[in-house]
Amino acid sequence: MKRKPIQGAFARGLLCIRGLLVDKTRLLGRMPGLVGVLMLSACALTPPESADIPLLPTQWQSAQYGPVAEADALGQDAVTERWWESFDSPALETVVQQVLAGNLDLEAAAARVEQAKAVAHMAGSELWPTLSAALEASRQGGSGGSYDNRGHTHSVGLAASYEVDLWGGLRAGGRAAVSRAQASGFDQHAARLSISAQAASDWVRWVALHERLMFAQANLASALRLLEIVEARQAAGAETRLAVAQQRTLVASQRSEIASLRQATAQAGARLLSWVGQADWEIPRSDSLLQMRVPSIDAGLPSTLLTRRPDIAAAEARLRAAEADVLVARAAMLPGLSLSATAASHDGHFSRLLANPVYTLAAGLVAPIFNGGRLSAAHDQTLAQQRELLAVYRQTILVAFSDTQAALDGVRGSEEQAKAQQQELQQARETLTLAESRYRAGAENQLVLLDAQRALYAAQDAAVQRQAGRLIAAIDLYRALGGGWSIAMLE
Repeated sequence: MKRKPIQGAFARGLLCIRGLLVDKTRLLGRMPGLVGVLMLSACALTPPESADIPLLPTQWQSAQYGPVAEADALGQDAVTERWWESFDSPALETVVQQVLAGNLDLEAAAARVEQAKAVAHMAGSELWPTLSAALEASRQGGSGGSYDNRGHTHSVGLAASYEVDLWGGLRAGGRAAVSRAQASGFDQHAARLSISAQAASDWVRWVALHERLMFAQANLASALRLLEIVEARQAAGAETRLAVAQQRTLVASQRSEIASLRQATAQAGARLLSWVGQADWEIPRSDSLLQMRVPSIDAGLPSTLLTRRPDIAAAEARLRAAEADVLVARAAMLPGLSLSATAASHDGHFSRLLANPVYTLAAGLVAPIFNGGRLSAAHDQTLAQQRELLAVYRQTILVAFSDTQAALDGVRGSEEQAKAQQQELQQARETLTLAESRYRAGAENQLVLLDAQRALYAAQDAAVQRQAGRLIAAIDLYRALGGGWSIAMLE
């Protein structure tokens, strides 16, 4: 059976609907495919015209030596996306990769990005017409008596509506949603950098506690060995009971320190597992922090920081969204034009349903007259939000510069402390060796031996902490410099 062609008025109605929408559809076709391209491509982000960028110095400053010469960067490690590999520690690489794969905060950040994309998609759909179809069937009849108006009724219809973007408010709303989606994506990158850096620092602290515990246990064994010597000398009448009591006090102090370090190590491990997202993961440990490579990092120029920090990019995207919100609020105060078209047909016989369709075309112009000042207040609110986000954007830049300068000073300060600490440790080892030898020979009293032991224990413990400080300072500098992130990575 051949289908009946759509006839007469119904066909003309559909043609009218098409004529009303075709021009606007062409205009909408210029819009990027539902913000897909704009969503995270943000490669051409430049500061908005309203953003007065704070003046940055041309060079980083060193607290000890003044400006850092650009030539000092020769031979230094570049800041790359996989910055943790510059430490040459397979254990650290394993930890960071596990954190990036399993951290629940990062999983939540990824979900927020998807939500922002969906919101941007919905905002972009406001520029398109809506089309809906309806098909209905009904039956009526009486429950008794002489009611004869019985039968079936069928109806079919199409309805289209379109809001004309006279003042650019809908387009501005789409741009605002896209900018917020971009900001959400930048926030995700910032979270990855921050969490990976914090986890790496916590791993360094955890390993440092393990090494300090090992030194404390070795020092306890040494103190117990010297206690036997002091007790033997006291039994032979060559030493006093006071000397024995003092050595036993040192042994008890070492045991207390071991118990404290064990507790701190367990707590640090639990914190590290929270970054990983697993409660039973076996944390890898390097052989020694003292053998780990401390990278020498090329900080670049202060001006490059604007394109290397995802938090700055996020603040900039939110400022762009605020500027678009101002246009949306302004458009809401102006008249709006909407177009609609319907085509419908009713008949008691389904076979003749499309025989006599009826169409309706309408255009409506709505202008706000009185709303109690609500629209004006909304416009003022968006202007205030724009000023707020401009201040936040400028403050983000200043904080980024301050973080980087502080991280640079931390790196240089930790290097100076580590050099001095190495000399202290070497002298403490020689002092204890000489003190023990002279004590055995009776040339020194027990107080000299006691002081030498304490000095060596303190120097060994400080050496591990100084090395951990150098490694953490390098991690902080990588984080402050953006961890190798850049706008260009999104291309």
